[in-house]
Amino acid sequence: MALEIHAAHGYLLQQSFSPWGNARSDEWSEPLSFLNAVMQRVRKVAGSDKAVGLRVSADDYLTEQAGGLGVEGLTRVASEACSTGYLDYLTHSAGARSAHYARSIANYYGEPGALLPLTDSLKKVSGGLPVIAVGKILTPTHAEEILQSGRADLVAMTRAQIADPDMVVKYMSGSEGRIRPCVGANTGCVDRMSASLPITCFHNPEVGREATHAELIPAESSRKVLVVGAGPAGLKAAEIASKRGHKVTVFDRASEPGGRLRWVRKLGKPEKMLGAVDWLVSELEILGVEVQLGAEVDKSLISAIAPDTVVLATGASGSGLDVNSDGSIPIYTEDQAMTEDVGGRVLFVDLLGYQQQSFVAEYLCSIGAILTMATPFPQVGPNIGFTHIRGHMERLYKFGAEFRTSTAVTRIANGEVELRHLFSKKTEALSYDALWPELWHKLIPHC
Repeated sequence: MALEIHAAHGYLLQQSFSPWGNARSDEWSEPLSFLNAVMQRVRKVAGSDKAVGLRVSADDYLTEQAGGLGVEGLTRVASEACSTGYLDYLTHSAGARSAHYARSIANYYGEPGALLPLTDSLKKVSGGLPVIAVGKILTPTHAEEILQSGRADLVAMTRAQIADPDMVVKYMSGSEGRIRPCVGANTGCVDRMSASLPITCFHNPEVGREATHAELIPAESSRKVLVVGAGPAGLKAAEIASKRGHKVTVFDRASEPGGRLRWVRKLGKPEKMLGAVDWLVSELEILGVEVQLGAEVDKSLISAIAPDTVVLATGASGSGLDVNSDGSIPIYTEDQAMTEDVGGRVLFVDLLGYQQQSFVAEYLCSIGAILTMATPFPQVGPNIGFTHIRGHMERLYKFGAEFRTSTAVTRIANGEVELRHLFSKKTEALSYDALWPELWHKLIPHC
């Protein structure tokens, strides 16, 4: 058992030894006085049968002018803490502000092992104490490389083991290829945790539902199951049904699996999320589930297969923008936005505020659209997670996008869109070549 003292991420202990956080003039003005007192007390309570560790931000991402200590200053803090004799190990993160989570707990834009140079700096001053490496270490192979190189004595793999709690067991049994990979989505784990919500996982639905979902109950009798749709939901349904003992076949009219998630290929680094699809396809191959692509499902096909159960996983489509329009400006769907070349002046109407809407907006900008984003929310992307929103906004601003918050579309006429501010009630009429509404979706009808 270990007790870990958290002196990172800008919390109280990091404040106490940082110029930006400690302006006291009493006995606690000495930068390390509070940290030393806490370490001493925890060591006393822990006794000799429990390990005591310290977690520091090895880089606060702040300039000296902003009161930061930088790598050099924080390395000195770690060195002095290790010399007290109160600690049994040292670990780290990075950052001193909430906005820094996007770097210290990076999504798919961050590279695996990006914090290892900080581990190296701590290893040099730990005085022989074990040092734990952190920071998007996603595979056992990478972890072993770090340990064998001597850069760290232990490796923390939190998100990797959220994605697959059986990772170590699979690795030790020679089944590393079946480990469900963390794809860096962050939407279920880090972003929900930061919002004080129970964590989940982008492609492991058992997370947060272990009491009811962790153990699959074998089916009383095997059924013939037809899954229509090879997106993530359909593939997951097929995997679970097969593992419960059913005979499963998957059909999809597309030429490749993945559904709408395939669109992330157009965005560069977010395409790493397709690792979730790749893993499911690999699992289905191992399970012997047949996936028929480029195959349209109709009543005759269903009659020929004669399944006991049909699972419809065909996705959903936008419900349509409810606005008075004379048709002078074309209104496109989300599907068209990601599959057609678009230029000119585009009004992107976001009624949802989730990450997928910002993905579409970024894509439209990347292919040359002059984009204005209008949303009824007081801010853009209110439902986008902590580790994503800053990056989305920076990229959209870099593209030159404009924004209209607390705004509704009230009319389309004569090549102009009338926008009304929800609070001031002021209106403006602007000319656009196209309009993309992002709305609540409804199930796509099939057969």
